[in-house]
Amino acid sequence: MIWYEIKNLLKRFVVIYGFTMLATMVICTVFHPDMQLGIDYLWHMVVFSACADLPSLVCLRRGEQTEKEWKIREVFCAVLLELILMPLGYFFHMWSGIGGAVIFFLTILLVDLGVHLMDYGKDRAVANDLNRKLKERRYREERREREDRG
Repeated sequence: MIWYEIKNLLKRFVVIYGFTMLATMVICTVFHPDMQLGIDYLWHMVVFSACADLPSLVCLRRGEQTEKEWKIREVFCAVLLELILMPLGYFFHMWSGIGGAVIFFLTILLVDLGVHLMDYGKDRAVANDLNRKLKERRYREERREREDRG
């Protein structure tokens, strides 16, 4: 079970890193077109993305959740994500001033939404595959029952 969680954590890290780099490129293109991103900045993004994955560790839970529990967990994780990334972004000089803070805050929320959408798409594909297999199995069992009766 732990390896499954580690594998999911690494997958989320890759998605978060990709979204973070995309957001960085968009923000730099719009607000700082003359900025050049060096290797130091790429390492900052690795650390930043790893820290962005921390709330998912805190929010791991065994078993099913009610819809209310899920909503509370998602809000908690989003708040925790902002509390971790806003100061880290300031430390890495990713934003300054009130306007920069607002844009950075909203960017974090957008990236978080993008990661959730990617997870939803993956989970939906797995659910569709499981449902298809269950229908096939049910069909085979019904056919076998008809053959036994008939």
